[in-house]
Amino acid sequence: MAGSFTERQEVQCPDGLETEQQPMTPSAPSPKPRRGMLAFYGAMGAVVVLFAAGYFAWTPLRIWYWEREVLREEDPTISADLIGASSDFRREHAAYYLLAAGDQARPAIRRLLSSDRSGVRMLMVVVCGGSRDLERRWVVPHLVEIARTDHDAVVRTCAVTAVADITNVREDSPSFYRDPGVRELLKWWKREGKAKYGRSG
Repeated sequence: MAGSFTERQEVQCPDGLETEQQPMTPSAPSPKPRRGMLAFYGAMGAVVVLFAAGYFAWTPLRIWYWEREVLREEDPTISADLIGASSDFRREHAAYYLLAAGDQARPAIRRLLSSDRSGVRMLMVVVCGGSRDLERRWVVPHLVEIARTDHDAVVRTCAVTAVADITNVREDSPSFYRDPGVRELLKWWKREGKAKYGRSG
């Protein structure tokens, strides 16, 4: 046909006797990135960011929840005299989990120990004194301060007992268990306790 042509290439056969004309085709362009792949990688990046944010926010969120649980209103059917063996397990467990959470939970524990509700202070003091499987040395200065200044005599006595349980000082000062015991505690604190535990918290 006039005005058109097909470029052909001569191919030599192995025996060198025959040739064959084959049309030449242009090479295909390299494929461009698909929008679907870009969307996939974008989604993967978003998932990684969300996972990292959740990982770092998980412990603070749990601490916030446990603090709210401890601050929950006490069950009015439970006598304050039975606080150490009450059936209000949710609050007790939340206090224990706070103590087990480590350094990140210390500000929350300090707030609870200084709460204006004596029931909250009592609960935290009892849990701090009874959780023997946890690291509690850092809380000793706060318990000593409670024993010295708290306006509730029962809370003060429980703080004395908690300090004795944490430090094992009962062997040296059995009078800690005599009411009021605060005087003996403060003598011990001034004599040796502050030097040993004063920087723990």
